[in-house]
This record gives sequence, C-alpha cells and structure tokens, in this order.
Amino acid sequence: MSDSTVGYSSLQPKFDLLEAMAIIKTRPEDEGKAAIASVITKYPGEEAILAQAKSIQDALERRQQLTDYLTNLEIKRDSTGAAMVDENIRIRYPGRRLRPTCRTRWH
Repeated sequence: MSDSTVGYSSLQPKFDLLEAMAIIKTRPEDEGKAAIASVITKYPGEEAILAQAKSIQDALERRQQLTDYLTNLEIKRDSTGAAMVDENIRIRYPGRRLRPTCRTRWH
C-alpha cells in the first residue's frame, strides 16, 4: 500500500528501508543502489534510518573492494595446521552500546 492510500505512518521509513534491503539482496546491484538512494532522499530527517541507509550505501559502493580483500585474505596457520587467531580483536556490533565492566574482588 502506498502512503497516499493509508496516510503517513511513523513505521513507513523502516518499512521502506527493509524493502530496499530486500531489493539489494534479490535484484541486480543497480536496482539495490537506486532503492537505498531513494530511502536517503525520501527521509532526510529520520536520523536513525538515514544513518543505516548511508552505511548500507557505503558498503554497496565498496562492495568490490571488500570482496577483493576477503578473496585475497590469507589465514596464517601454526605448525599443527590450526588457524592462528589474533585474540586482541574487538568486535563492535552496530546498534549495540559498549558497557563498561566492573570487576571487583571480594576478600
């Protein structure tokens, strides 16, 4: 249903972003880029939607660079053949806030 049929809904920006993400996944790349650009143009005042859409747009623009990087990634192995892992890696998930941890010792 279009906006003109049922009026404006506060959820519409989220639905439009979701639809753009589905288009990116299921249709040719140029259609996906156009869909996400449409969301950016249509909702410039929706900060959360705009930030996520721009992040997706950036990933689409760098898709080939990311693919090349992952294709050429070499995994180092130790003498036993096990993959060597850098345990000093921190992963930050979008939308999650880091919470400080408090460690206390009880004596």
